[in-house]
Amino acid sequence: PFCQDLDTLAFPNWDYWDIEYYIKYIDMERMGFISSRGCPYSCAFCSHAALRQANTGNYLRTRDPQRIITEIEINLNKYAQHNFKYVKFDDDIFGLDSKFLENFCMLYIKKGLHRKLPWFCQTRADLVTDRYADLIAQAGCAVVGFGIESGDDATRAQVYKKEVSQKAIAKAVERLNRRNIGQIFYFIYNSPFAGKRENKKTLKLIKALKPLRVNFTLYMHLPKTELEERLARDPGRANFKRKNISPSGRGLKDKLLLVLCLFYRTRNSLQSGLSLKGGGFLLDAMKNLILLCFRPRGKYPVTPGAERIFFQLEHFTLFKYAVERSRKNIKPSAAAKPF
Repeated sequence: PFCQDLDTLAFPNWDYWDIEYYIKYIDMERMGFISSRGCPYSCAFCSHAALRQANTGNYLRTRDPQRIITEIEINLNKYAQHNFKYVKFDDDIFGLDSKFLENFCMLYIKKGLHRKLPWFCQTRADLVTDRYADLIAQAGCAVVGFGIESGDDATRAQVYKKEVSQKAIAKAVERLNRRNIGQIFYFIYNSPFAGKRENKKTLKLIKALKPLRVNFTLYMHLPKTELEERLARDPGRANFKRKNISPSGRGLKDKLLLVLCLFYRTRNSLQSGLSLKGGGFLLDAMKNLILLCFRPRGKYPVTPGAERIFFQLEHFTLFKYAVERSRKNIKPSAAAKPF
């Protein structure tokens, strides 16, 4: 059965991994945590609906905010020499429970962590009310990720079964922008249910809302999901085999799409960096790349591949500026209580 009380579980012990490698040589500046498990929604491409039915017990479970704060503080002190710069919450939907969100933000501020560790999270655009945005802004949130999936409302609602309208997405972006919080958009591409018209709408949406970063994810039809069952029933799409999702199984069209997505991701990062910092962004990007190429690697001779170059560009320039901008939300008085 699903574990119903997540607070009975021990904190993950990072010492099981070669933490020196990930932090010092991969330049991992974030601490990752999970405050909840599960999701109440049933998007057609996602495994959550099948997982909910696979076992007994409540599928959506949330941890005690105080336990999360304690876990963050333990790791912050334990690995203080590595100079972590921010926290990333890897929940599918962070702050779905409004009571949890309020208590967490209050504790994060009370402990002074909002000054030490800005944080990133993912949520649904239709959950970002003014209250939600106020809470996370004052608690030090710098960036929020949204699963947009498609720039076309009809595809998003009818194909992917994600009932979040473009109007709701635009409103969430507007609320976060007013509070100096950046956004990341996640899209599905190369879906057998999408067409050229949808792709044009996706690019139009990106251009209109200007997120800090855009991620395109290759479509994968997961077992027991609604879209996989739909594919199985459609003879015209029977050749869309699961093996096609692996790099070795991609044809020329898929590889060209990957290059195109890489181009848009690069252009988006450059535009965001320039809008946040101007020419200083280019100087910082060049400095970081030069240091990456010539910095001694010790016992880990890691070469700067394309993925690491993009990691540098986005995380140590673009995200750095997003954090700087979000610091405007922090009240100057430590005694300030927004709740």
